[in-house]
Amino acid sequence: MHKTFCITFKNFLLAGLAIAAYNLLYDVFYVGLLLFAPDSPLLDHYFVMDSVFCMGMLVLYAGWYLPLHREEREYPAVTLPQPAVRIPVLVLGMNALSSLWFLLAGTVLLTVPTISQSLEQFDESWSDLESDPYLAVLISVVIAGPIVEELLFRGIVFRYFEKICPGLFPAVLSGIAFGLWHGEPVQVVYTTLIGVLLGMIYQKTRDLRITIAIHVLNNFLSTLPPALDTEQMQLAISCASFLMLIPAGIIFVRLMKGQPRRDIEPFLC
Repeated sequence: MHKTFCITFKNFLLAGLAIAAYNLLYDVFYVGLLLFAPDSPLLDHYFVMDSVFCMGMLVLYAGWYLPLHREEREYPAVTLPQPAVRIPVLVLGMNALSSLWFLLAGTVLLTVPTISQSLEQFDESWSDLESDPYLAVLISVVIAGPIVEELLFRGIVFRYFEKICPGLFPAVLSGIAFGLWHGEPVQVVYTTLIGVLLGMIYQKTRDLRITIAIHVLNNFLSTLPPALDTEQMQLAISCASFLMLIPAGIIFVRLMKGQPRRDIEPFLC
């Protein structure tokens, strides 16, 4: 009993430290700029500053993740066939789920003060998109940001939770942590759902590249280059997303039912 408690406490603590490290180091980075470089243009451009910070966190979390990856024994894993086709379908299906949530929040739940205020704050948080260079937005939101988040939540946090309890526990708990980490109430709901789905996909495939590709493509669809970010393109993406909702569900269910490539007992600490 004592050993089980120690293992549980240790892994919860390490998972918490991995998440807290991001927020703590961001505060240190921001305060450092204010104190030692108050005239830095980074302070006037959120996405430029965030892209620089994400590049540093990419190195940190990659270094944290690699020892965990090397120490892990082989798990049963399922191959995602034709990923170049199935990943975009999965992304569009997840985008449809997000759209459904925002539709619900913006209509049925709009009378709830917390939801209405959160929707306004969520919209305002993207106001810097037009003022910052798109290259910075691309690095921050589409490339470095998603890779950092996948290293953190699927590569590190998921593995610590899996050492506590196998099965759906690490996928669900890391997904909840992923959602809560986003902070904004209206964003927490759909990011939690997406986080759980990504955790389940990672747990089945044991391939972080797949969840990174899904995350990157998903974020790209929400932050298109200015030349492509038109009402017609947004409508096309929305229509394609809802058309792919059922096919994405079929791909996901088949992946969850897929037979492992190898029959090896899961590694438990």
